Amino acid sequence: MTVTSESTSPFESGASPWDNGHVPNATITVDAALKERRAELASQSGQRVDEFVEALFRRIANADVRFDRGVPVFPRRPGAPTLSVEDVDRLADGAGE
Repeated sequence: MTVTSESTSPFESGASPWDNGHVPNATITVDAALKERRAELASQSGQRVDEFVEALFRRIANADVRFDRGVPVFPRRPGAPTLSVEDVDRLADGAGE
């Protein structure tokens, strides 16, 4: 997949910093499992894969995100529950709520 600075997507929500024509191209290599999951998610959203990926990248780029040792950290939504380590372990193990 090659990401470019030009787009004809109907999902564009106006001028963005990358719409200046000075953004370099980037190549992102994905494995077969990720390609399959990406196609599945795009299908669920009713979008073509390219439209889905572009919308996803734009949402990430516009998000209030910071990086902590290279890991993206998103602010907690107001009213969102705080999960304990035990909650995370239980959910990761596939146990019910």
